[in-house]
Amino acid sequence: MKKRMLAVILIVVVALVCGGRIYYVNATAGKVPPSVYYTKGQEASIGKNIFFAYKEPEIMDGYYVTLTDAKLIPTDTFLKNHGLTKEKAMPEQLKAEQDGTMAVEDYIYEVDVHVTNKSNQLVGKAGIDMLQWNLLATDYTTQCQWELFAAVNPFMKGGTTFSIKVGDSRDFVLPYAVSSENISPDTLRKKNPVVILSQYPVRNLLKLNG
Repeated sequence: MKKRMLAVILIVVVALVCGGRIYYVNATAGKVPPSVYYTKGQEASIGKNIFFAYKEPEIMDGYYVTLTDAKLIPTDTFLKNHGLTKEKAMPEQLKAEQDGTMAVEDYIYEVDVHVTNKSNQLVGKAGIDMLQWNLLATDYTTQCQWELFAAVNPFMKGGTTFSIKVGDSRDFVLPYAVSSENISPDTLRKKNPVVILSQYPVRNLLKLNG
């Protein structure tokens, strides 16, 4: 009898614990983190906000980002402005376009940013991974065109992560590839495009049309 009573009590306790966990998940699911928007010329403090976890190598606290320019232009114009050719700067993409395995990336949303490290002491241990800095718009998202990113930011040596010394700063060109087969340039401009600098607990966003 005692064993049966213990078993019943155990089942009730487990049910209460599981129920509490389910309630917590349901109560918090679907909540969108608050967003802070920064327009051209405004300095964005990333602070202790993150994409995945506040630990090395993703500790961006102390870094500040300023949007200096943003424009959606034809890919040929972008390449010409930077003294590049599609054959040399983005051979893999060109091959995929010629094979018909990828849509033609005929536009580039060029986003120019200035990044400063004011207080992050973890140089070489933690910093920023630009792979996470996606361009977002209403029902649309795209990453940097990484062949072009390497070409216009040669000091990155093909990488996407970096840290700089306290007091130092760097200018970056972020080229986001756009195919007019998927979305027209005019439509994208109207969809309030932003570049995301952090995801949790606050979404820091660079407003490109601001």
